[in-house]
Amino acid sequence: MLQETDSSPQRQGNDASVSQGRHGADALRPLIDRLEQLGFIVPPFYGRQNKVAGGVPMQLSVRKWLRSSTGPGTAINVIRTLLRDHISLTLSLSDLGSGDAAIDALQSFCDVLRSEMANDQRSCESIKFCIRSHQLPLQAFQAIAESVPGGGPRYMLLDELQMAQSSNSRVESDTDKNWSFLWRNRMTSPALRPAYGVTVRTACPLLADESTASILPVHGIQVPADSAWLPVSLALPRFADDSGDLEWRQLLRALVGGVELLDKIMDRLQWPHPGQQADARLNRRLAISITGLGDLVARRRLDPEDLDTLRWLSAIIVRIRKILWQRSSQMARINGCLPALCGSDPSARWDDCAHRESWQHRWRIALEKSAVRHRNMLILSPYSVLPSTTVGDAGYTDLLPVIANADAWSFADVPSFRGWNLDEYKTFHKRAWAVIQGCKTGTLVAAGV
Repeated sequence: MLQETDSSPQRQGNDASVSQGRHGADALRPLIDRLEQLGFIVPPFYGRQNKVAGGVPMQLSVRKWLRSSTGPGTAINVIRTLLRDHISLTLSLSDLGSGDAAIDALQSFCDVLRSEMANDQRSCESIKFCIRSHQLPLQAFQAIAESVPGGGPRYMLLDELQMAQSSNSRVESDTDKNWSFLWRNRMTSPALRPAYGVTVRTACPLLADESTASILPVHGIQVPADSAWLPVSLALPRFADDSGDLEWRQLLRALVGGVELLDKIMDRLQWPHPGQQADARLNRRLAISITGLGDLVARRRLDPEDLDTLRWLSAIIVRIRKILWQRSSQMARINGCLPALCGSDPSARWDDCAHRESWQHRWRIALEKSAVRHRNMLILSPYSVLPSTTVGDAGYTDLLPVIANADAWSFADVPSFRGWNLDEYKTFHKRAWAVIQGCKTGTLVAAGV
């Protein structure tokens, strides 16, 4: 039987401080060492006890913030505390308005932030920004955001206006300017990066997909604001021989063992933001980034434009996804199901006893069949299909359908696109967006590997 328990400990907010080492507290170090032995790359943890993972994906309504008599101080205090503790954060700036008003609002916000940080002698090095593309011109966003010290990337959240053809000539002209600007500034510092993963998905049919509003600082994953994630990465070429054949026994051991270790680490983490504390308790989000897909294809000397290559690579990712979620389901039966599931029975407040009991019976059956231990697990990046050693081969764009199998998408680690042109660059991102928008998880299925 499923254990409907919440095994997560209470998290304490604002107790993280300056990082004192790569992996942190003694209780975490053995678990992280074992993860690395399995082949995972574990990003640095933050805080006095090195128990803060992933950073903080915040959202801030700028005009509301500027109008409020108490809002600016409250928000600045939160930002100040995170920066004091060297905790990376992304500020997703919404409600800027439009036109000149949006530019003025962004300028006012950055002026206040820069001034407050200077007065408090805080570094802005850990701040990243993101805005939605239609709010103001990219040139203005980049110029104003550069006035805030620190080299964190600036993410532009692209929407349908940038990705789909428009009959409006003015919209098309603005879109062309945006793409040209992104292309010219793809390798600048601070980096200007496109992102377009508008939902976060789950393999559990009892849970809904979620809208995204910010970017997780570690790995650049587009996520709901204030959500709590434990990010790691696993490079597929590490598990392949010189001809590109995967050592499945070793990979299976890494995937299964990794989920178990990450689940234990999750229970030992601290979350510096109140919203993250609640989210961590309810959703237990893992962010396992699978990388090196293009490198694996290149090592195997396959044609990236051949449909059989896509089928082969998709079968690998489908199998990885299945392994991860099967282990999460097994752990739900052993360690207790996801708290967001355990408390989500809509019949709890029904007055009709007969209908309530009937529904609860069906709900228990559904939990037995579909409950999981984690809300999200598999992360893929559009850039993962591009090999790190091949220059100028836009044919790898044809491998993008494989990223439809992800629960969320990462937009960090942007390649140089050396040898590409503007049209190939635009096509790559538009096709990646179409895959993310139009494909349901797991629809691209291939049997066997």
